[in-house]
Amino acid sequence: MAASRRETLLLAALLLGCFVTLFAPGLLRSEVPAFRDAYHFYYPQAVWLDQQAERGELFPGWNPQSGLGTSVPAQASSGLYYPLRVLWLVPGLSVAQRLSLVIVTHLVIAAMGMSWAAARLGLSNRARWLSAFSFSLSCPVFFQHTNLIYLCSAAWVGFALVALIDWHRHPDTPWHRSCLLFATSLSLMILAGDFHTCVNSLVLATALAAGWTLGQAWKSAHGSTAVRFPWGTATARVLWLAVALLLIAGATWVQWLPTLRYSRLSGRLAAK
Repeated sequence: MAASRRETLLLAALLLGCFVTLFAPGLLRSEVPAFRDAYHFYYPQAVWLDQQAERGELFPGWNPQSGLGTSVPAQASSGLYYPLRVLWLVPGLSVAQRLSLVIVTHLVIAAMGMSWAAARLGLSNRARWLSAFSFSLSCPVFFQHTNLIYLCSAAWVGFALVALIDWHRHPDTPWHRSCLLFATSLSLMILAGDFHTCVNSLVLATALAAGWTLGQAWKSAHGSTAVRFPWGTATARVLWLAVALLLIAGATWVQWLPTLRYSRLSGRLAAK
């Protein structure tokens, strides 16, 4: 037990050390990642929001400096209602340092979530940490520090997977616990500004529910040619998904409603 604990602490320190070393220029010298949207969009947006916060406007309604003017609440990337927005308000740090702090924090969360998911699958301690390292430092996740909302949403993917694993593989887990964890994870994705990963997670959950139900139907046949469909199992899974959707919609309406209204002015949608 002691050896396993030492191994866990060593691997945790190693992973955290990787993150801190990679973003030390930002954390220590206020340098900003320059590639793609990190410098050209997210950093200027963060500077403007910080200026508004200093004036007492924590939830500004309009940004006249973005294009010809933009609704800030409708701009999901602003993350006005994202709980971890508090990281952008840490005193004593420059905006550039806070940007690196946000990136490192979400990489740590991503690693923790995927490690937990591996644990719920019954994998060994080293396999869990391999999952944490490989997910958080993989190109599809790590690269998203240049497009911050997708990194923030990726941080919660592991927790959503934990909920789905518990839902399907651990029937002793109370259904409301897995449902609440799933809804919370997806709500944080939306509040962080990324609707895409939330929708993809819902598609995955629906596919898993359908596959599990059909698998149960096949097993219930007991070798007979007539497959008896498990309506009780199917109904329970539909209700789980319905409750999760209601929780997500209720927790994130403050973000998706203004975004939906403002999207009607989009030239892209008008062209379609």
